[in-house]
Parts: sequence; C-alpha cells; structure tokens
Amino acid sequence: MGNVTSSFAQYEIKTVEGDESMIENVVVKGDYYASYVNYEQFKLTKDGTHYLRDEPFLKRLDGYYVSDQVAQLQNGNRKFMRMKNSEVNTYFETDDLIISAEIPYTRWGTFKGHLELETYNRQTNEQNTYEIEAPDLLDYAMVEKMYMNEDKLYIPVINMEYDIDTDEEVTRLSVFVFDFTEKTLVDSFDVTLSDANYYSDFTEIFVNDENNPTEMVITGVFIDYEELEETTEDEGTPDENEEFREYVELTVIKKIDLQTNEVSDIEITDGIKNGVPIAFNGTEIIFANAEGNNLVYSTFNIETGEMAEKLKVETNVEFVSMWDFEGNIIDDRKVYTLINNEYESSATLVVIDIDTNELLYQGTIEGDSQRRISKDESQVYFHTLEVNDL
Repeated sequence: MGNVTSSFAQYEIKTVEGDESMIENVVVKGDYYASYVNYEQFKLTKDGTHYLRDEPFLKRLDGYYVSDQVAQLQNGNRKFMRMKNSEVNTYFETDDLIISAEIPYTRWGTFKGHLELETYNRQTNEQNTYEIEAPDLLDYAMVEKMYMNEDKLYIPVINMEYDIDTDEEVTRLSVFVFDFTEKTLVDSFDVTLSDANYYSDFTEIFVNDENNPTEMVITGVFIDYEELEETTEDEGTPDENEEFREYVELTVIKKIDLQTNEVSDIEITDGIKNGVPIAFNGTEIIFANAEGNNLVYSTFNIETGEMAEKLKVETNVEFVSMWDFEGNIIDDRKVYTLINNEYESSATLVVIDIDTNELLYQGTIEGDSQRRISKDESQVYFHTLEVNDL
C-alpha cells in the first residue's frame, strides 16, 4: 500500500497573504481520483497529506475520515461513544459534560417520535439519558447544532416532508430547549422556513455569541440553475461552454430572542444583493457572493435594513459555486471558507473576521504534479473543512 500511496499527489497550503497562524488547526479533507484507482480519501494538515489507506486497520473500517473532534471523543470515552454516530454537530461539550443528541429511527426508517439526549460526566463517570417527546417532527429530521446559554441547551432541528400526491414540500426548524438544572424540556417552538425544494434550500443558523448566545438568526436561500439565453452584442456573449448559470434567491430571515423565545421576521428589502449568508456578528448578517473569480463580502444590518459592500478578495478559482459556502466553519469570531477549484485540482482557503469584515488569511491548496503520470490521469475534490481546537 505504501508503494501505491507514494504515487499519489501530496498537497500543501501555500499562503497568499495574511497570518499563517490562522490555519494552525485547520484540516482539509478530500477525495483523490486517478486512472488506476477508484478514489482515495485524504486529509491535509500543516504536517502534510495523509491518505486513509495508510491509516491503521481500525481507522479504515469506517471507510472515511471521522471528524478529528469526534475521533478524540471516541478515543477518550469509548464506552459512552459506542454505537453513536460520527456527525460532529450532534455533540456539545462543557468543562465536565459530553452531550449527545440524536433523532432515533427504526430499521425501516420510521421516526420514533422523540429526541434522545445523553450526557456523560467526565469527572464522575455519571451517564444519563433523557427522552424528549417530538411527535410533530416531519418525516426527515436532523440535529443542526447545539448551543448552551447558562444551563439551557438549545437544540435546533431541521426537518422536512414531501407530499408525493400534491408535490408540495415543507421545511421547518424546530427548536428544543432543555434545562439541565430542572433536567427537563422547558420549551419548544417551530419556525416554518420555505416550501422550496429541500435539496436546493440552503438554510443557515447563526447565533450572536457562540459561547453565550442570546439571539439566533435563521436564514434561507434558494440556489438553483437557469439556462442562459443568447445575448446581444451590447450585453456580451456568455462563455461558449456555459449553458447554465447558478443563481441565488434569499427566501427568509428570522430572528429568535433566546431569552423570550420570541420569533420575529426580518424584512427582505430590494437592496439586499444576491449572495449567501455566512455569519452573524450580533448586528449584521455577512453575505458572500462571487463576481468572476472575486469573492465579494457584504453586510446587512438587521435593524436598519442597510446593505454595504465591505470586502473583495481576488482568487484564482475559475468558477465559485455558492454551495461551497455551505461548508463554512465559524470559530472564535472568524469564518473559514474552502473553495474547491475543480478545473485545476486545487482549492482556495479564506479566513474573514466576523466583527471587522477584514481578510485575515488567504491561501491556495496545491499538489505535487510531478507525482502524477499526466495531468488528465488524476483529479482531486476538496470537500470538507474542519477547525480543531484540540
């Protein structure tokens, strides 16, 4: 296996500008394709490229790289983590507790009607299980993330259903509030989001402060493709190879006061430019868009409704898909974005300060082309970004 892996491309992050300490804990995962292999998964860190096929046997059993944060939980708490899923958003940690939230299904894929919450105290080894009744969840549901404010745990769940007879679809956010002082569910409420196609709906959940949230903002964006029409000479001519263009439509903005659980609608004004929401700093929603090979960052003030362009970042990416922003990581008031460049088998990594809207870091991920027999015989897809505070 070592001989085979030695022929695979080795990747590195090359700094274009900014502080390299920004990527000290960054992990990028991807798939490597070549004419003589189906695909091989790898992860890239500051220490280099690591292919899954070179890992110990037990790590290879999953068939993919488990999140480093989940892997650390598994290694240090094997009894509690046994048979649990590897989705990082279903876990939350405090100084003492590991909290797991799952939506159980039967073997036939039928929702059991409750949310299962488990806790493990690393100091006392005490383990508790709580069943939160959730009969109104729709057919398909998943925990998006968890947030803690004092002793209250907020569990947002995205759920949807599709009626094949009417061809209608409903997407809803259900928020469950569990009080660890009272050890019970103290509140729950639903927010209807959009009737857009679930697979075209880009829903994001933000809080004003990851460590002590008091406000939650939910945004919905519809991303689809439109067929290009012939243009006049004055309008310009689309690329001869471009038949479709990606477009974005903002569908909803809602704000939730986590102290009163009051839900309010934020008006979507005509001044909001097309783009996808990527962060919320407590006052403004930060939007990202692409103009050619430039990333354009703008802010929308939820109180005044004002939109302002704040930053433009030039990249070498030929085509930027808005779906690339779905894999953003928000950590320590910074938003990390990985943009895959499928035409060049490379990627761009950008780090933006949420509060000042400044570019903190930009880098490119490039491979050692000398390891490849020819350019057409291998391809790479960078698809997952992690920031590990381990």
